[in-house]
Amino acid sequence: MADENSSNLRALEALMDEFFSPTTTNARKAEIEKVLSNFSGQSAAWKDCLYFLTSTNNHYVCMFSLTTLETFIHRRWVGMLGSDRAEIRTNLNNFLFQHHTTAPQFIKNKLIKLLVDIARSDWPHFYPEFFTQILSLLTPSTPSTTTLGLTMLLTSSEELATPREDISTSRATELRKLMTAQVSHISLSLTSLLELVLDKDSQSRTPPPSPSVSNDSEDSNSMDGSNIPVFTSSPLHTGSLLHAASLKVLSHSRKSSPVVQLPLDQQSRDIAQLCLKCLAHIFTWANLSLTVSSRLINVLFQYASLEVKSQGSDDVSTQLSVLAMGAINEIIYKNFVPQDFNDYLVIMFRNSFHLLQSLVMDQSNSAKLAELDETYIEKMTEFLRLFVSIHLRRCEQNPQFPLLEFLALMFKYSFQQINLQGFFSCLEIWSGVVDYIQGSLETRKETGVALLAKYQEALLSLVVELLKKVQFRLNSRQLAQLDNEAVTADGNTEWQQFLSTIIELVMKVAELLPEEVLRIIDIGWRETSQTYLGLEKLVCDKEGNRVFSLQTDQEVDKLTAVLRDFSSLLQLTGRLSAMFLGQNFLPRLKIGLEYVKQLLVLATFGSKHKLWTVNLTFNSKYKLNSSFVNCHSQTMAALKAWCHWLAALHSESLQDSTYTWVCSDLTSSIVKAVVMVIKDTSSPELTHSAAHFLVTLTGTVRPPSIWKLKDFTDLYNMVHHLNLQNEAHRLLVRSLCNVLLLHWPGIQEQKWEDRRKHLTKFLRDLTEPFRALKTQTNFTTDRNLQQQAEPLIIHTLQLLGDLVENVLNEVTQTKKLCHDITRDYIETSLWLFPLFVHSSMVCEEMFNFFHTVFDVLKTQMGAPFVEQAVQTFFSLFGQNQLTEVILQKKGPTETKVVEKFLSILTFIVSEPGTTFRKFVASTLALCLDNIYPLVVDQPTSDLKGPLYNLLYHTLLHNWNFFFKSNLKSFNNLNNNNADEIENKDAFLGVMKAIGQSFLQPDIAVFSQNVATLEHLNSKWRLYSKTVFKETLLAEFLSVFLRVLIAKSHNLLKEEIGTAVFNMGSTDFPTFFGKFIPQFLVGVDNLDDNQRQILTGSFKPESDMPSFVANLDRFINDLRYYQLVNASVPQGSVKF
Repeated sequence: MADENSSNLRALEALMDEFFSPTTTNARKAEIEKVLSNFSGQSAAWKDCLYFLTSTNNHYVCMFSLTTLETFIHRRWVGMLGSDRAEIRTNLNNFLFQHHTTAPQFIKNKLIKLLVDIARSDWPHFYPEFFTQILSLLTPSTPSTTTLGLTMLLTSSEELATPREDISTSRATELRKLMTAQVSHISLSLTSLLELVLDKDSQSRTPPPSPSVSNDSEDSNSMDGSNIPVFTSSPLHTGSLLHAASLKVLSHSRKSSPVVQLPLDQQSRDIAQLCLKCLAHIFTWANLSLTVSSRLINVLFQYASLEVKSQGSDDVSTQLSVLAMGAINEIIYKNFVPQDFNDYLVIMFRNSFHLLQSLVMDQSNSAKLAELDETYIEKMTEFLRLFVSIHLRRCEQNPQFPLLEFLALMFKYSFQQINLQGFFSCLEIWSGVVDYIQGSLETRKETGVALLAKYQEALLSLVVELLKKVQFRLNSRQLAQLDNEAVTADGNTEWQQFLSTIIELVMKVAELLPEEVLRIIDIGWRETSQTYLGLEKLVCDKEGNRVFSLQTDQEVDKLTAVLRDFSSLLQLTGRLSAMFLGQNFLPRLKIGLEYVKQLLVLATFGSKHKLWTVNLTFNSKYKLNSSFVNCHSQTMAALKAWCHWLAALHSESLQDSTYTWVCSDLTSSIVKAVVMVIKDTSSPELTHSAAHFLVTLTGTVRPPSIWKLKDFTDLYNMVHHLNLQNEAHRLLVRSLCNVLLLHWPGIQEQKWEDRRKHLTKFLRDLTEPFRALKTQTNFTTDRNLQQQAEPLIIHTLQLLGDLVENVLNEVTQTKKLCHDITRDYIETSLWLFPLFVHSSMVCEEMFNFFHTVFDVLKTQMGAPFVEQAVQTFFSLFGQNQLTEVILQKKGPTETKVVEKFLSILTFIVSEPGTTFRKFVASTLALCLDNIYPLVVDQPTSDLKGPLYNLLYHTLLHNWNFFFKSNLKSFNNLNNNNADEIENKDAFLGVMKAIGQSFLQPDIAVFSQNVATLEHLNSKWRLYSKTVFKETLLAEFLSVFLRVLIAKSHNLLKEEIGTAVFNMGSTDFPTFFGKFIPQFLVGVDNLDDNQRQILTGSFKPESDMPSFVANLDRFINDLRYYQLVNASVPQGSVKF
């Protein structure tokens, strides 16, 4: 026998060496894999593997043996004899302890993993010494055995306390209890080991004393804004409380901090790393009251400070500090509140204070942070975020905490950030501080007012520093790193996102301290405005051309920085308009008036001097022209933001004649300045901005006087001749139509007839080429003429769509006027539809247009016309067109057309009234007979979502089409009439189409349709309908349970569980007593005993949380039984 084993071993070594040889072909490797696989499948292969493992020096053979043993442990362990299991346990354990100092790490890790896997099944009943052995290894006597014990502990925490779903729920619960019973011993051992590592070279591990604050005041310029000309009134002046407190904290003695000799030796590093990893993982599952102590918190912070002590020069210290901060953050994240909470908070605050102090000590710039690891900084910032968000209120209520000084340190930390993403994260913390104060004001007004007074200086200092941070003249080095060209997913560039984030935080503070923040902003705003208005002096005449008198790139750079900062402040000024609306309108009316007047001066200056058209006398690398364009664009954007204030002023002028002339003059002057830009057309960007402004002005303020303003009325004639881009042309037409179409607020005489005449003439002149298509010779037959007309048709439909969409929420008279003047265009569009049904771009735009028309003007159009239009769509956009688009997989534009068509149908079936109800049957027929068969077999399709959305709305809004329920049906759940169904085939067709989607991998459609069923049940009690219970309920439940078993849609586990509960709750006795046993009969790889156990263990609890928890247990145990029952092929193979 020994000879045979020895022979097999030599053959296996030769095979493994051959397999991993670079000269072995893939075909030969496949042959070897087959031989190895057959061998592993033998029932006694584990014995051979134990022999191979203990008798070879070949690492390939070792790993193969361990992998084969792993298969036995995972798949056959339960069915093996107790003596065989004991033999495997003993051999693996002995091998590990004999070779743990010499075996490669990957083999050692594999051995540990197998022993822990055995413990998952056998500990403590058949493997009682397992955890005792681990604890005995956690002693400092022999470092090599200590690291072994720590590795075993970490693996045990991962595999036993938070096991995968391949063991039964009852066993998982038992393991968690067993681990919890050991956690206090573990925590004590790990804490002692961590302390011992530091004690090797440390003179003391006494935690730092609580910082004290005196009334002394010291001078420093690190937070003083006095040397910045733009913000000369910074509240952080020399001698202020916050400034002095900050300095006092920074100069506090640190003599009692531990003195650790760095770098640590290799063994100490390994032990410390493993201890911190163990703690971090234990914190994720253990009760923190059993693990966290003051000793542990102190030692974790000592490790967290190693990165600062080493000044980022020691990678080992960096790794340990990052791990320590991760463990600390886990404690904070779990909102740990022990019985001695105050003591815990004192220790946590004191240590965090000391650590933050060491990060910013004696630094007037960001030099120290620049030396530290980026991941460490991220962990530190995350700690501050968690600490402030969770414990700020508790610290505030405890007078022994120097919280103001803590915020002073955090202030310095925030503005010393090297990385802009790190600065963003710090802004989130400050936003949380502001939210806390705001919440205190709302819930505890007296306390909140005192709190605001206490932190007023800190908040104003924050505003000052934020405004410095965002200006190129003061922070060009960092801001130059931001990309202002590439647009991200949210539609902004990196620079725009940065600016917006800062503006929003400033606005948050402004809500708390409006007058003070406005004063700070006003300084920079007025100074930069005056600088901008003085730039005309830089323009001179050279050979009849206007040029700037700048001579060097350095001068251009400075001017560009000024302009960019001015643009930023303009954006902030626009955002400030929100502070002058609502209840604040009258109290701040005069200040608001000054802002708008100043914006008007800037707009007039920009439009008059057109500095974006002035050139330099030399070639510069800076784009000065685009900077001027941006400034003027932002000026109009700021005015646009103030339009809501202008609307409020207009309303006030109707009540108080004092403001009548002011309002009229302001509006007229603004319009003149903006119209100058539109007529100029030298900058498409500015023309677009000006048109946008006019749309907002005419849509919100709606000043009637604008109709008589010559500068504006000239546009009605000029719009046909101006060289405008499509989008700007649409916006300008929209603003011109607004004046004639929208209701004028606060005015008795609306002059509808006069407006009708002007608007009719304007649109006729504007759309003459479009209207002429109907009479054009050969247009209906000449494909070339039709192609030439496509851009014209698309643009006209967009113009008319804008016009109709604009009156969606307007008065009936406005809608009537809109319908009267667009009726001819709607009819022309319907006439054009058959000609362009195969032109995807025109067809898509037509569907967009008709969708808008139906939505806004359905009442005015009348039932006959709506019916005619919809019938046209059905007749032309039928089977052939759909088949061509879907089966031939045309491009996204063609698919978009079908989506738009389905969108229109969704709108139609969602509308009440007999006009639209007529199309329910034909819509269902089109979906179920034409579209659904084309997409059902496609794993993914862009049309599935819109199709199922249409089916959902058809059921939701037309329930009576299927169930003739009456009021009594809702009052009497047993009323037989409530379940009488009509159009049963159509209903079942929709349900089965929805059910089919649950058998496919598209998770978005799956989620959509689960929500559909749940909403229909919530509104119409779908699951309780007799037809559903008798025909569909068991099928849906089976599909959902099989999906949960397969874990194919695990992201939707919660939604599926809720749906199963709601379906089962219609008849719980039937669900538990009949459905579950019948379902299990159809599940493969279970024996009858297991089916009986599963049925009995699914507790018939009727509240949803308990039901869902029991369902999870049921699914998990079922999967476990299937795994246990999975057989391995039998046979005997020899090498």
